[in-house]
Amino acid sequence: MQAPSLTPPRNKVDSFESPDFYCIDDLLTAEHKLVRSAVRTFVKREITPIVEECAQRGEFPDHLVKKFGQIGAFGATVPLEYGGGGLDQISYGLMTQEIERVIRVCARVCRSKIRWLCTRF
Repeated sequence: MQAPSLTPPRNKVDSFESPDFYCIDDLLTAEHKLVRSAVRTFVKREITPIVEECAQRGEFPDHLVKKFGQIGAFGATVPLEYGGGGLDQISYGLMTQEIERVIRVCARVCRSKIRWLCTRF
């Protein structure tokens, strides 16, 4: 029997805006803020609507793995000449922070995939 598809509820809205208690935003570059904003938008659109249903079913949202690759979550800090994103560690930290805010296991998948790739080459 096939499990029903994960369909995001229409009324589920992620209205999260991160408070900046320590004025960290003042230390970030425009690129850092852009990366964080793009990943936050992705999380709100793709993950938040289905995370509760996935947790209730005890399932990992496999369809998100390809989407993580599309947004550059795999190999974000790998240099551009090797096919990576060429981002710095701060950008990568901001990416994983946004993903982990909603579903910690997805950020772990992103980290483990790049570790696996690094051991292969």
